[in-house]
Amino acid sequence: MQRLIRRWDPQDRESGVAGVMVALMMLVLIGVGAVAVDVGQIYAERAQLQNGADAGALAVARSCAKGSCNTSLAGPLANSNANDGASTVKSVDLSVPGKVTVTTSTKDGTTGAGYLSKMFANALNTGPVTVGAKATATWGGPGSGPATLPLTFAPCQFDINGATQTILTHGSTTCVSDSPSGQVIPGGFEWLTPETGQCAAKVYPDDPSTPGVDPYAQTNTGLSMPKTCKSLINGYLNTVVAFPVFTQASASGAGGKYYIKGYAAFYLTGYNFPGMSGGDQTGLGGTNNGIRGYFVSWIADPSVYQGGGYTQGGANLPPQLIQ
Repeated sequence: MQRLIRRWDPQDRESGVAGVMVALMMLVLIGVGAVAVDVGQIYAERAQLQNGADAGALAVARSCAKGSCNTSLAGPLANSNANDGASTVKSVDLSVPGKVTVTTSTKDGTTGAGYLSKMFANALNTGPVTVGAKATATWGGPGSGPATLPLTFAPCQFDINGATQTILTHGSTTCVSDSPSGQVIPGGFEWLTPETGQCAAKVYPDDPSTPGVDPYAQTNTGLSMPKTCKSLINGYLNTVVAFPVFTQASASGAGGKYYIKGYAAFYLTGYNFPGMSGGDQTGLGGTNNGIRGYFVSWIADPSVYQGGGYTQGGANLPPQLIQ
């Protein structure tokens, strides 16, 4: 009887390795698949939050255009754009005139948690994920224009090439319209008499003592930034402001007159005045009072300005998303 003898094969050492490799690859593939599902969930959540922020910003902007900003409109619209009917409106920012920014964030419709739940990647010991979105809308009705400040400058003080610059209220040694001391009216009273209760200069159509000359604005001893401007100027940062531009000046600081030729649309990025400052302070500080930003264009009437750089839009511009 012949004995059955099994011969040894060196390849037998590798028996079962393929199964182990398949098992390991399955773990990797499952992990990659889980991450892919979670990334898709994050993108879907961000899209829903963005839609909610967009809808909320536009709704609030429309209410502002009608005369009263209703910030409570943002919440329900943010929720209705979420698949689970829930989201968080973290803020409705109206700090910039003519602009509203709505910020939304994740909220779980079942648990109320502020992060995404049931994430596959939790099995890989990853932390919770919170997603957010932001939308900004502007509004501007007929005749809307840039903010105005009752502070006048000579036209030669503006760099009409649009370079960022600092303009000091005590004048410039390179501006030929200024006096040798750098102060046009003795005392340097560039602040103008404001309209009652407004942050804008009161400009008279004609000077009876010199008929046919440009409209004029008055200045006086002790004039400084009006109280109405102090509460608004921070909101004018990073927007276009209209500054009256004078061609002639007469009299002294008390009862002085600046003859206004038009306005300079100026994108304001910083300012420094006694007791208050904000934004970019390059070239400002201490006794260097003035403004910083860049020239946009000359305008005859700031109420109908439609030039570039103005955040609130031009005439008859409906509320619109800008970012």
